[in-house]
Amino acid sequence: SFCRHWIDLAVRYEPRLLYRTVESILETGRRTLNKSQIQSLTEHVLTLVLQEPDKFAVFLQRLPTIRDTLGPDFITRKQIEDLIKARLETNDGFIFGIENMIVMLPAEERSALLRSIWDKMPKTQRAYFLINLVVVLDTEVDKDFEDFLITGFRNSIGVSDRKSIFWVRIEQLAINAR
Repeated sequence: SFCRHWIDLAVRYEPRLLYRTVESILETGRRTLNKSQIQSLTEHVLTLVLQEPDKFAVFLQRLPTIRDTLGPDFITRKQIEDLIKARLETNDGFIFGIENMIVMLPAEERSALLRSIWDKMPKTQRAYFLINLVVVLDTEVDKDFEDFLITGFRNSIGVSDRKSIFWVRIEQLAINAR
């Protein structure tokens, strides 16, 4: 289809603009394509991202925005899990964007998923990841998940490779809490 070809061209020639291009194509498609065509187009985009997760780290961070535009059926739990797994196996060594995918899950499923991937995360990035996760959480967490987040942060902060940036993120948390 024309939309699929348009996305392929964006991936090949303008990957840094992929988010805007895909958002525009999917928004246009939502008005002109039927549900199965939109789902097919979405699966095509996610397949491209899964093939090169290093290249699309920023795109992964913006998936919740696309989902907010297109609705909760935009991406399935399995697709979210596949994207997280692919991101953890990347060559760039960063876990950028995973927190945004976790918040796309229903609140009651987030803790179990985080626990299942915790040991796969680089130890030096866990504390920074948790700060980023707390920034994007959109619901309250239960006591068990809260304890996991606090304990995980305490155990990770000493080996973190990004200690200097903590204060910037913590200050942002404080401002958002007001």
